[in-house]
Amino acid sequence: MTDQSYAERNKDFCTSSKLKAFQKCPFCFKLECIDMIPNPRAEERDYFTTGTAFDYVAEQGGKLDKYEQQYPIIRKGTKQYDRAVAEGVTPITGTIDRDVRAMVHEFKENPLFVPKIKKEKLIMEFGGLKLKAELDHCDNKNKIIYDLKSTANIMNFDPSFHVFQQSFYHWMKEELTGERYRVRLLVADKRPSFSRSRVYEYTEPVLMQARGLIFPLLEKYKQAHDLGIFLPPEDERECETHDYYGYESHGRLSRVLYF
Repeated sequence: MTDQSYAERNKDFCTSSKLKAFQKCPFCFKLECIDMIPNPRAEERDYFTTGTAFDYVAEQGGKLDKYEQQYPIIRKGTKQYDRAVAEGVTPITGTIDRDVRAMVHEFKENPLFVPKIKKEKLIMEFGGLKLKAELDHCDNKNKIIYDLKSTANIMNFDPSFHVFQQSFYHWMKEELTGERYRVRLLVADKRPSFSRSRVYEYTEPVLMQARGLIFPLLEKYKQAHDLGIFLPPEDERECETHDYYGYESHGRLSRVLYF
């Protein structure tokens, strides 16, 4: 997680992204999602902006007019950039704009994609926690959940990375409706001149296996909140890749490594 606005609008809820962040490092989770300390690596992650902009255009059915107003190309560090941010728009680079346009073209060309996404929010209580899911699109007639993904290179895309999130959606939808839904990923990649796309559908055994991880993690999540204790992983070396490396010495090894 490096999207601070996501943490702010979901501060009272438990989401799949917050659960995964908690699982990786409870200490970093607390800094970002409870203490609301801005992620020090957020500005290095252009893919969040690219994905959000892609989602935005997909909500417009692939039309670019509103996108061009909401995501203008403005060089960072200029007065125009600061003014745009103050007005609530998101300035982007020419590279991001190029990638978004390529993905939008592929979004419209692939007949397996939905022609337009319509967000759907799911909210429920479970075990004393308020849970929330933000679905990119849900076909309630045919009972299919769709999630739109962008990736750097589709040849390296691994759907297993997203199975926990999709299983969380799958479970919440079933709890709220009493019906089983299928789950599909709509994936497009970022290329200099063109985008490629694929559609993945998770099998029921894969979703159910991932569901088995949700309940013990929810229990640990609630216990940490009740006690106010959020400890980093025991293996210090796991913390060297964390975004909050160095914060209160987090992730900095406390012992000499002998070679």
